Amino acid sequence: MSQAKKKYKYLPGDPIPKDNIASMIRVNHAGELGAVVIYKGQQAALKNSNLYDKLVEMEIHEREHFDYFDNQISERNIRPSFLYNIWKKMGFMLGYVSGKLSEKSAMTCTMAIENNIERHYAEQIETLSNINIDQELLDNIIQFREDELEHRDIAVECDAKESKIFYPVYYSVSLISKISIFIAKKI
Repeated sequence: MSQAKKKYKYLPGDPIPKDNIASMIRVNHAGELGAVVIYKGQQAALKNSNLYDKLVEMEIHEREHFDYFDNQISERNIRPSFLYNIWKKMGFMLGYVSGKLSEKSAMTCTMAIENNIERHYAEQIETLSNINIDQELLDNIIQFREDELEHRDIAVECDAKESKIFYPVYYSVSLISKISIFIAKKI
């Protein structure tokens, strides 16, 4: 694809990509908050599990991601999602319930979310690469995407696909994740 076609691949009336940076930061802030509290919920449900240390390690990564976007919200004077407190409660519940179902179900939940977040970050990387206006943000999202892929791989290694209820958990959590991303972009 030529550079000219890349530059003008948006339709008339579409938002200009550089104007979407605030939306990117808002949704990433909400998403990383969700990830932190999902892992907190899983830890609460699986505190005596062999997975506990892995859940703590993954939560630490997500906390670093959240802290970065929390700083970006402040520095750039971006409004956080209006549903911030709901994300906290719903994320914890999702993590807790998935952990109470079983260790494998908790990892299925992790796998579903991380797959969606990885794709979401890949779209942002493409957009930011095309508009070439915020290299620091791009570099951080690239690194965070790698962390999300690592978390997904950990979930697979921990037998996420072996859950007796893999398909219902995977597809329902995936749908919840997609809806949450859509909503957080808007409000």
